[in-house]
Amino acid sequence: MKSIFLLSSVLIVSLNCLATSKTIDAATVAFRKYGKNVTSISMECLSFTEDGVADVKVSEKHGPNCGGDANTSPAVAHLRVKGKKILIMDLVSGEYRTLNSKYKPEY
Repeated sequence: MKSIFLLSSVLIVSLNCLATSKTIDAATVAFRKYGKNVTSISMECLSFTEDGVADVKVSEKHGPNCGGDANTSPAVAHLRVKGKKILIMDLVSGEYRTLNSKYKPEY
């Protein structure tokens, strides 16, 4: 019985990691394509981290190659993956809108 529980736990953790990886990958691809409407920071100076089940936080990556204080990593955007659609949180209203070629921040 313990081995079944252990196997089930490993499977759940593995599936969760796979889902997280796909979420971050989808957000990264979309931001690479449409992120120029959001920030002028190069992709090499951005990091993408899981911020919930289907949410990804895009942050500045600071250090020798990107500049900035290495002890900070300010958020640039908050993305949400919904199937094939990538949403971005509008920082003024807090509402999520579709990230695409027509997206323009409202600030």
